[in-house]
Amino acid sequence: QKHKQTLNTPVSQTTTQKGEMLPEVRELYRRLMWVGRDYPGGLAVVRERAKPQFFALRNETDSDAIHKAIDKGNWIAGELERIAAFHKYRQMKHRYPTVEYLEEMYKHLKLDPTPSADTDNPTPKPSAVSD
Repeated sequence: QKHKQTLNTPVSQTTTQKGEMLPEVRELYRRLMWVGRDYPGGLAVVRERAKPQFFALRNETDSDAIHKAIDKGNWIAGELERIAAFHKYRQMKHRYPTVEYLEEMYKHLKLDPTPSADTDNPTPKPSAVSD
C-alpha cells in the first residue's frame, strides 16, 4: 500500500538521502532482474546491460526525466517478458513432433495411425499390405 502511494507522488517528494534509490527505481531494477532469469541470454546479460543505464542516470534530479526513464525501463521489462515467453514457446515447439511428421513416420513404417478397437493394446498395428 505504501508503494502505491509513492507511485502517484511527485519524485521530488519521494527522494531519499543521497546514495539511495527511489522506490520506483528499485522496483524497476528488481523487475528487470526477475525477468532476466528467463531471458534467453540469461540474467548476466540483462544485468550487464541494465546496470550501466541505472548508474548513468543516478544523478538525475529532474522529475520528468526520471519518470520518463522509469516508463522506458518498464517498457523494456515488458519486452523482455515477451521475448522470454516467445523463446519458451519456440523451445516447446521444437521438443514435440508435428502432426505431419508423425503421419509421415506412420506411412514410412507402414503403421495404421488410427486407434485400434482393442483397448488393452493401444499400440498401432501394421496395416495390411495388398499386392
